[in-house]
Amino acid sequence: MFIMNKVIVAFTLALVFAASLSAQTSISAKALEIQNSAIVIDTHADTPQRFLDENYDIGSTDPKDSGHISLDKAKACNLGAEFFSIWVEPEANKGHYARHTLDLIDSVYEQAARHPDRMMMAFSVDDIERAHREHKLAALLGIEADIPSKTTSASCAISTASACAT
Repeated sequence: MFIMNKVIVAFTLALVFAASLSAQTSISAKALEIQNSAIVIDTHADTPQRFLDENYDIGSTDPKDSGHISLDKAKACNLGAEFFSIWVEPEANKGHYARHTLDLIDSVYEQAARHPDRMMMAFSVDDIERAHREHKLAALLGIEADIPSKTTSASCAISTASACAT
């Protein structure tokens, strides 16, 4: 009888634990309503490195790809806009910061061009709102750190790229 009571107590505790865990991970209807009505913006994705180094396609539907953003993941969580980080690794790119910066910028543009029905470049709030209305991911660029701006040629290249975008 004593063992049976222990089993019943353990089973009951397991059920209570499972129920509380389930309650913690469930999302209320109101929370989902808010999430789905908002323009969700992620302010940092290192994915441009993958675009260049791994030839990663943001339209990939590979279920084994557990890292970084994809268009399917963005749609599933109602992500409306993403700031793609333009980061130049200082040691590996010494002497060609500007070239690598432009390659990273180009890699984001190329993804938008590859998936025009699901992604677009955005340069303003109006662009983000337009992407949202068109059910597309708005792609924005964020320059990380200031290594590219330490060289005159990089600063000119970045300014030229920005001017062409507006």
